[in-house]
Amino acid sequence: MLFRSVSYVGSGCVDSDKDGVCDAEDQAPCDPDATTIVYGPAKDVLGQLMTEDKWPDGLDIDFNDNVLAWNTATQLNGAGEATKIRFTFYVLAAGGTLDTGSAIQLPIPRTAVRSIERSVAGGPSQSMSLRNTDANATFVVSNNIREFFNNQGGPINSIQGQNFFDPVQVVVDVTLNVPTALDNTLAPWDVFTHRSNDVGHQIHQPGYGGTAEINSSLFGTLNDGSVLGTRHFVDLQGIPHVLNVPQLIAWPDRKSTRLNSSH
Repeated sequence: MLFRSVSYVGSGCVDSDKDGVCDAEDQAPCDPDATTIVYGPAKDVLGQLMTEDKWPDGLDIDFNDNVLAWNTATQLNGAGEATKIRFTFYVLAAGGTLDTGSAIQLPIPRTAVRSIERSVAGGPSQSMSLRNTDANATFVVSNNIREFFNNQGGPINSIQGQNFFDPVQVVVDVTLNVPTALDNTLAPWDVFTHRSNDVGHQIHQPGYGGTAEINSSLFGTLNDGSVLGTRHFVDLQGIPHVLNVPQLIAWPDRKSTRLNSSH
């Protein structure tokens, strides 16, 4: 786990919140559950997830069907355990014709989660629920990302010359009731896409095999080249259906390799 070095009490320093870390080194000197914050990919830096939505069918390799910019801020206590995680997303494009949602599975027991709250475009917080089928904390951020584009149908922000919709910020706060060790180098962890009308039809990054609700019968069908337990959601040539890059990039136009210049 990566976190900055801190000075612990014992040398006569002031520790207002009695968490074992000197105020001078404590980023939250009045909060006993927080001493430092770890960011992914980095502070004030956005990564980007780009998903092809037709798995297990073939790829059209435009990676614009569900495009999210992301940043994570993980609050750690004096023992280096996570006590709160803030996800900041910007919904950039819904470039396909299918309706898809976005969800997260964290490598944290669901029993360790106290609350999940979502705020859209700086609006009021909304409580969110965990899925009751997984041992690890799993929850839907949006059942259909078109909600952030006035529920417009068809390709959004993926065709040159069409109206461009401004990205929408979505902030999700996960507060833990049990401090938990978490590998922040793997942020944003398992953020995945699912069909709006079928949460079992999921698409994950290659290192993740799906949640308890996934329709596992889709593996090995059509153009799927997954090797279960090793590498998932890839085609027969090994190309993944999700790309995760540690910075903002231009995503391709629909069904072409030309980069989108609108963003």
